[in-house]
Amino acid sequence: MIKLSTNSKSAENKDENNISVDRTSEEFKSAELIWQKFIELLKQNLTETEIDTWFSVITPKSYEENILTVFVPSKDYYSIIEKRFNKQITKIIESGLLGESGKLKYEINDNFSDFNTYEPETVSESPENINIHKIEEHAKKNQTITNVFKIGSENNFNSNLYPKYTFDGFV
Repeated sequence: MIKLSTNSKSAENKDENNISVDRTSEEFKSAELIWQKFIELLKQNLTETEIDTWFSVITPKSYEENILTVFVPSKDYYSIIEKRFNKQITKIIESGLLGESGKLKYEINDNFSDFNTYEPETVSESPENINIHKIEEHAKKNQTITNVFKIGSENNFNSNLYPKYTFDGFV
């Protein structure tokens, strides 16, 4: 069985209840071992690219009472994984890796976006004032506009067309 739960925290508890997991706890160590075995079993049915793309960002949180809890970046990410890999995930769960009546539980990692959000640099200086009068003067000086069609006929380029075939003689 696969479950999704969101891990929403209030702003005041965010620092003290950060998503980071106590990596020394037995729950985490066993979750990490099981998750590694889970990935090894997935590698039998999926390509290395699929594993790297979809499962490398999923991290184990805990394993207790036959429930493996993992963090996913977002609800959309969870949905994609469920749609694409549900059959393979269910097969691994049913194989007994998580124990009798084992379950996989997903938790949304609210802090994940902090690591992958791109914020472009903002320019603090205002742009230089452009002197429009100088641009207009330059445009008036360079008033020579060339007719590209006239230039083409003057050069008499070779078109590789038969001169006897014209629209005047076309029936």
